Amino acid sequence: MCKLVKGKETILKIFLSIFKKSLIYLYKKDEEFKDILSNVNCECFSISILKSDLRINVVLGKKNVYVDSSNRKCDLEIVFKNLCFAFKVFSGLISLEEVFAFKGIILKGPISDALAVTRAIKRLQALIFPDLWIGRTFKEFTGTKLEEKLTFLKFYFYFLMNVRR
Repeated sequence: MCKLVKGKETILKIFLSIFKKSLIYLYKKDEEFKDILSNVNCECFSISILKSDLRINVVLGKKNVYVDSSNRKCDLEIVFKNLCFAFKVFSGLISLEEVFAFKGIILKGPISDALAVTRAIKRLQALIFPDLWIGRTFKEFTGTKLEEKLTFLKFYFYFLMNVRR
């Protein structure tokens, strides 16, 4: 289904870094994203890959969110079965729902929280990736308002400026 490329894990680390910063930025700036995550009842959720050290924990506070890479035990765990599925999700090629349908992830925790996290990730992907790229995968999010996309361009500029340091 997916060939393992040597540089895929390195590229995925970059994607995860962008994902982490995007998540924090969106939580502060986008009310719809914040509303979606307010439906998550757990204090923390993690996204990891089986047989890999790539892992992020998202800790949801009342006023903010922060991300770390520790081995903290979370209420909800989303575990990708292999690197290929994670790569496709974080590069915007397929949605988290499609990976679940292909039995490419393992969910540990409440399904209601997993659904809210899935919606939040789809919202994030819709703002990060251009409409032409994600049109087939995220039909309900194509046509995202131009001002939302422009707001995210500010984030890209901020991210690029901080990468060099």
